[in-house]
Amino acid sequence: MPKKANQKLKILLIKDLLEKKTDENNGINMNDIQNVLESHDIEAERKSIYSDVKTLMEYGMDIGVTKGKYGSYRLLSNPFGFDLAELKFLVDAVQSSKFLTEKKSNELIKKIEALTSEKQSKELQRQVYVKNRIKSMNETLYYNIDAIYYAINNDKKITFKYYEWEIDLSAVGVKERVKKSFKHKSKIYEESPYALMWDNENYYLVAYDDETEKVKHYRVDKMQNIQPVEKSKRSGKEKMKNYDFSSYTNSVFNMYSTGNKETVTLRFKKDFANVIVDRFGKDFVFQPDDDKEYIKFNVKLDISQLFYSWVFGCMGKVEIVAPDYVVNEYKEKLKFALKGMK
Repeated sequence: MPKKANQKLKILLIKDLLEKKTDENNGINMNDIQNVLESHDIEAERKSIYSDVKTLMEYGMDIGVTKGKYGSYRLLSNPFGFDLAELKFLVDAVQSSKFLTEKKSNELIKKIEALTSEKQSKELQRQVYVKNRIKSMNETLYYNIDAIYYAINNDKKITFKYYEWEIDLSAVGVKERVKKSFKHKSKIYEESPYALMWDNENYYLVAYDDETEKVKHYRVDKMQNIQPVEKSKRSGKEKMKNYDFSSYTNSVFNMYSTGNKETVTLRFKKDFANVIVDRFGKDFVFQPDDDKEYIKFNVKLDISQLFYSWVFGCMGKVEIVAPDYVVNEYKEKLKFALKGMK
């Protein structure tokens, strides 16, 4: 008797069906399996499908069988070792990560959705709504981190350019007003990377600088054109050998808040633009102030003690313009702070 066509593909298609169409709560019946196989020009008797399912179970797949007229097959555990709650957690973590761009977040979430059945992946899609936060504006950040780790693991120095944000009110388009300003006339930095630190939803590089013989830190999302220096070994090894990186991050980085939402008008010194764009993002209508040294804009944020502390910490570079009750509340807090100085 001649062998039926495409039989070698049959068990692989059944495995694929179980992984994509079933989970602990959703099964697939014999007719559905046969219909899919027929769409691939594979004739399959029920007896041979039973045999293939048994083989997959012997292989290690956790397949549940419901017998009877409306019998079905389903995977009782995720083939990749995740349960649905864990996948939801991963999706939330990716979506809420500030250092990932919106595009990269969506790409990673699609890959996470592929780790479960199609029906359960719809539940993951409902987890994505963690909007209204500033995402990274650096599409290459994901790969910059990989380049830095490569250099650290292979004892190489790296070169890069470093930029800040500035606001050019003379630009015609609103979006064109926020521009990159490369530090020190587009200087090429050469540093010895030793660690990546995660703080306040940003990655920071901790590196040893030959020129100053000091430890320096750089925001990774503001580093551009990162290149390992293949012929140059890292310097500063003796100084960095016993370096307390946790103490370093505690002394350098800091901030965030919660409170009542309010649209606030802020104005800031032009030379403070880099800090403002870092904190709030660049998708605002930045406008000239009556005082030409200042720029103003409206932003919806949390009115809280941390917000007022942040304004105070800007040392006069940022001022609250409106609404009046926020201005007055801030003044009262300043008076209260002054009383504490007596």
